[in-house]
Amino acid sequence: MASNDPVPGRTLEKEVSTVELNGTVVEIEGIHLRSLDQAGMIRYIERHLAKWPKNTRVYVNNHECEYLEPPVDRQARFRPNGELASLLGDVELVIKVSKIPLDTDLRGISIFSHGVWHETTLAGNQGREMTQYIFGEVDVPRLDEDTSPIPPFDLSRSMRLNANNRLAQAIYAFIGQSVETVRRELQEVERRRKESEEARRLGQQATEIARVPTSQYPRPGHPIAPRTLEPIFDVPVPRELLPRGVRGVRLCDLDSSAWQRLGPATCQRLADLVIQTLKRRYNSFPGDLLNIPVPSPPAGLTLEDLHLELRTYNCLSKAGARLALSGLGTRRIRDLRGIKGFGVKCLLDLLTALEAVGGVESREGSDAAEAASVTIAARRMRSRWYADAVRRDDPRLGALVRAVNPSSETLGAALDHIISMGAGIPDLPRIARLLATLRSRIHTCFRQRLEQELWEFTRPLRNERNRTMAAKYLGWDGDGGRTLQAIGEDYGLTRERVRQVATRVTSALSGRRPFAPALDRVLEFVADRTPGVATDLEAALVAEGLTARLFCLSALPYAASVMGREMSFDVSHHGQWLVVNAQGGDLASEILRSARRVVEHWGVATVDDIVERVEGRPSTEFATAVLSSRPDFAWLDKGSGWFWLRSVPRNRLRNQIEKIMAVASEIEVGELRVGVGRHHRTKGFAPPRRVLLEFCRQMPAYRVDGETVLCDPPPPVEEVLSETEQIIYRVLQKEGPVMQRAKLEERCLAAGMPGSTFNVYVDYSPILSRYARGVYGLRGAAVSPEVVESLIPTVKRRRVIRDYGWSDDRRIWLALRVSEATVKSGVFGVPAAMKQFLEGEFRLVNADDDPVGTLVVRENGAWGLSPFFRRRGIEAGDCLVLTFDLTTRSATVQVGDSAMVEEPEEGELED
Repeated sequence: MASNDPVPGRTLEKEVSTVELNGTVVEIEGIHLRSLDQAGMIRYIERHLAKWPKNTRVYVNNHECEYLEPPVDRQARFRPNGELASLLGDVELVIKVSKIPLDTDLRGISIFSHGVWHETTLAGNQGREMTQYIFGEVDVPRLDEDTSPIPPFDLSRSMRLNANNRLAQAIYAFIGQSVETVRRELQEVERRRKESEEARRLGQQATEIARVPTSQYPRPGHPIAPRTLEPIFDVPVPRELLPRGVRGVRLCDLDSSAWQRLGPATCQRLADLVIQTLKRRYNSFPGDLLNIPVPSPPAGLTLEDLHLELRTYNCLSKAGARLALSGLGTRRIRDLRGIKGFGVKCLLDLLTALEAVGGVESREGSDAAEAASVTIAARRMRSRWYADAVRRDDPRLGALVRAVNPSSETLGAALDHIISMGAGIPDLPRIARLLATLRSRIHTCFRQRLEQELWEFTRPLRNERNRTMAAKYLGWDGDGGRTLQAIGEDYGLTRERVRQVATRVTSALSGRRPFAPALDRVLEFVADRTPGVATDLEAALVAEGLTARLFCLSALPYAASVMGREMSFDVSHHGQWLVVNAQGGDLASEILRSARRVVEHWGVATVDDIVERVEGRPSTEFATAVLSSRPDFAWLDKGSGWFWLRSVPRNRLRNQIEKIMAVASEIEVGELRVGVGRHHRTKGFAPPRRVLLEFCRQMPAYRVDGETVLCDPPPPVEEVLSETEQIIYRVLQKEGPVMQRAKLEERCLAAGMPGSTFNVYVDYSPILSRYARGVYGLRGAAVSPEVVESLIPTVKRRRVIRDYGWSDDRRIWLALRVSEATVKSGVFGVPAAMKQFLEGEFRLVNADDDPVGTLVVRENGAWGLSPFFRRRGIEAGDCLVLTFDLTTRSATVQVGDSAMVEEPEEGELED
């Protein structure tokens, strides 16, 4: 038998199923653990055993694992009908409802075919109410019988069916509808259960209220914090004292309705907090609060009618000669404090009791009480940040500020004036009304959205028609603004007249800084999300409730300028409106310049690579929006961010492909990829196969057939090849298409090519392929292995592939061929002999000394190559050389073909 003859043989068995217990044996060695949690392993296996064939048995040592199904409360069975039945066949879906919430990995319907598990899914119901109780299974034998062009199984090992397959879609629809039916039933059951629980809770609450003594503070149905002492109790209630879901309650809000809203148990706790709060302030009451009159009880009411605590009753009874109940309305808080033994709880007991029976202020003390109330309101408003933001020239609130105090520049100064006057405030009713109006107007301003606020600033025009014209011209209607000509045509006016109308609005605001909280919130919101795409930010403003509808951000800069606001961002147009940092320069232009440079050099680029090169590191979404605004932008693989710019004249990748297609009009994409990576300026770079195929598909005269690239007609050799490459091409066309390197060099030198030039081109020209050691030929040529084998020169060689070593300048180099695992993880092994030198972190740079990340070496492994892989499109089989500079702690990475890792030993013959 000749050496090249095939070895005869026949197949005895192939892919034969087995039911033997040990049909498959998996041995895992080299595991080093301090201890083995056998019980934990058994629990994990038994939880997931339902996903595997029914006749599967799993043993852990001598323990046979058994599937432990969650406790089932009920179950339902479903069969498909109509079109689903014709697709799925006679199958039965069993949905079970667990008595307890299931862990995430146990929820869902397990899909089998002939007992083999494929996926567990809730078919779009994930995260919905009550699905945490649902599990089950369905066996669809037709999954194994499906022969459609799109297979039902996802070949990505994602443990999911292929959603593009028609049968898989029918399974998902069947499961989704059935799960939704069960889920709705469970929702209804839960709703009825909650209603019955709520009824029981209210009954228990009424019982608890009935049990609370009604003769002591706090009394059910009475206020907990008296309104008379509101300034003392204007403090928030700690969240932990409130029922779940209740927020924003202040002690002064605890009126008689609190018993029903919060429940008796919570009210008892809050009453303790009221007592403690008043104790801390009892001896330091402000003077205006001490002068507040006590609420006067209705006529004819006796002390016994108030149902006071015994201590409160006794104190008031003993003071009866000088403090009768009918005269309470003529007394003040300071008088009650003067009663012997009348402390904090007595004061609360009396005030809440009086307020519960409708106690009112006496006429005699009304002026002092009103002055104290106005002072308290002024102090409260003065403590707000907006007090100094509302000015006397404000278009909306300025008149009210001037009415409070004509000489004050701001609302804060006017409030300070009122506070300083104490009880001597003139025209109290008018000031009280002004403050109430101011408070109401300011709260209205805070509730407005941007469009409403800007519309109010057009009031100087009075006429609604003119206000609408001005809003359209300025863009304050949210549409971005229109030209004078367009508005004039709509209203039958000249451009000059429209300009005059709009100028009246801007002139009224010129030199002022009006109170505009909606505009301030929008500017802050956009600034926090800069840079970004304007349309995305406009949608976010609507979602946040800051605008009523999509508001074109191009109108913001002028609005901010007119109202005296400084913006930290700019809104500019690059095919679409973009928001960029005002201090960061023209970020969009920098992104486009970087993209153009990268495409000129490499031919294609990734969005991540562009982001890394731009100072300021814009977001990927922003960079994508800027790039896609160019008319010549084209995606090559949108999922991973690969693209190119069609109009860039100098495209090195396109040039290299044209050279290869000139000598091989039909070539496999893997061979094409190796060829474009040979040029010395590409430094071994070549885009991934899928990207290269799409690039060729988008080029004129090229077409793609599966994994093959074709060009008809091929580019003319004389136009795309250099003179040196044309010499090599003619030699190989005449005597090739493959030759020994020595013979090829001899013929090229005879044709007038310098020897140094030949050495450069034989290593870097894309039209040449190294078929074997010392054998070169035209790329894509149809050459049999026997011919290549016969041309390999006989050379005694020692070790050719060198895994690692030291360079002459005391650097360590590692050479490796990238595996699939390394591509996915960016992790590779480090020789044990070099571990002691390479331990630690290195700054990772490419051949141009551009930073591409950080390489970390720990123990026998290293990681950190993933960013470089993504930017350069590294694939399994590529060759990688890393050079470590131990002094600067930097590592240089280069990529190329297999020739990079082959170095002849000393005395070895050259190919």
